[in-house]
Amino acid sequence: MRLREEQDAAYRAALEADQARERHRREEQERVEREAAEVERKRMEEEEARERAAREAAEREAALAWRRQEKALSLGTEPERGPDVTQVLVRFPTGERKGQEILQHCYDPIHI
Repeated sequence: MRLREEQDAAYRAALEADQARERHRREEQERVEREAAEVERKRMEEEEARERAAREAAEREAALAWRRQEKALSLGTEPERGPDVTQVLVRFPTGERKGQEILQHCYDPIHI
């Protein structure tokens, strides 16, 4: 009888150890899967943020191009050189120069 009890106790101890190892393995696998899911979620968020930033930049650029085009259309033609005409030249930090001839009695702001 005593041998049987010792065998049962050894079996239960081995079973508990196996179950503990299996539980630990499952917990470790779940942790790895959670970490992988978190990494994937962050990657997706970063990708969406990059796409959103690129889309917003493209929209700003399109709006700026549209405003420039509208302003260019609203300016009309430059007046012929003469006594009532002043030429305004602007030199940018890049070295680029832009100019426009305007009537001296014109009070509209100049947009180059």
